[in-house]
Amino acid sequence: MKKFFVIFCIFIAHLSAYAQDYKTFFGLGYGKEKATYTSQNLKTDDEVLHDELSFRIGLEDEISRVYSTFYYIDDDDSIDYTKYILMLHLEALSTMYVINDKNLSLFYGVQMGALNIDYKNFNNTGFTYGLQGGFIFNLSKNISLEAGYRMARSPLSIEGVKFRSSKNTYLALNYIF
Repeated sequence: MKKFFVIFCIFIAHLSAYAQDYKTFFGLGYGKEKATYTSQNLKTDDEVLHDELSFRIGLEDEISRVYSTFYYIDDDDSIDYTKYILMLHLEALSTMYVINDKNLSLFYGVQMGALNIDYKNFNNTGFTYGLQGGFIFNLSKNISLEAGYRMARSPLSIEGVKFRSSKNTYLALNYIF
């Protein structure tokens, strides 16, 4: 967990170098994740639905965004695979298209990051990558509501259980400085 926090802080410091031409934003989000795991022992796929909380900070201009998101997924109520899943997407690069007089924008982009899985007494961190898309509605000059869909994959495995993919739908409220 400490390693993730340090990586998160380093990335945010890196983003500040580009701050001259961009506006800074941060946001809070909630979503649902459907994760697919493969068990090597059973040779089957299991799908698990999780609640997800997120915190994001980044930079945006009129047509693009770059940001970092910290996700927390608590899995105590479902199958025994994980106690928690912690994801830190170091970069999400999005292109935005304004649809309705700067109030509604469509976005799509790529993402990459780190995935940490804690399973029983084992802990493993791996690479994750994927695609995302959605809509941003500007509620005011400084506040926007974002609805999106994200797909991610990872080659991470731990104790015979391999994380295959995740599909997320989410809502986020962003504040733009």
